[in-house]
Amino acid sequence: VLKRGVLQDVPKLKELVLNSNFMVEIEHEAFLNMANLTYLSIRHNLLYKICREMFQGIHNLEFLDLGENNITTIESGAFKDLNKVRELKLDGNLLMMLGPGMFDGLIKLQRIRFDNNEIKYLYPGAFKDATRLEVLLMWKNKLSILDKDTWSYMPQITDLVLRNNEIKTWVSTS
Repeated sequence: VLKRGVLQDVPKLKELVLNSNFMVEIEHEAFLNMANLTYLSIRHNLLYKICREMFQGIHNLEFLDLGENNITTIESGAFKDLNKVRELKLDGNLLMMLGPGMFDGLIKLQRIRFDNNEIKYLYPGAFKDATRLEVLLMWKNKLSILDKDTWSYMPQITDLVLRNNEIKTWVSTS
């Protein structure tokens, strides 16, 4: 467990790599007073949930890697304070759906990875704040139905990888 305020005595820290540990939880405000942090990798741990206040205090973060954990849940608004993040990795988790509000605040997001999850459904408004998104990698999931309106929030998308899913239908709900 990464406890609240445990890193407050290193406020100049720019890069933090906590890969390949056994962390199951990050307490609310664990990154408080980490204004200089731009790179955070917590890859290959045992995290199962991304909470709303987890990333409070790291407003300058540009890169976040949460891949290869056991994440099943991302609370709505969990990334709301991360408005400078350009790249987010959530590959190799256990996510089953990407819902509304999950990615609110990620206004500068350009690249996101969701490959190797269990994603069955992608809500059309899931990426409504991510209008700068260029690369969306979602291979090896369980998507079967895609809504045409999902892409309306992604006018900058250049790379969309959906291989190894179960896609049967692309529908239009509008």
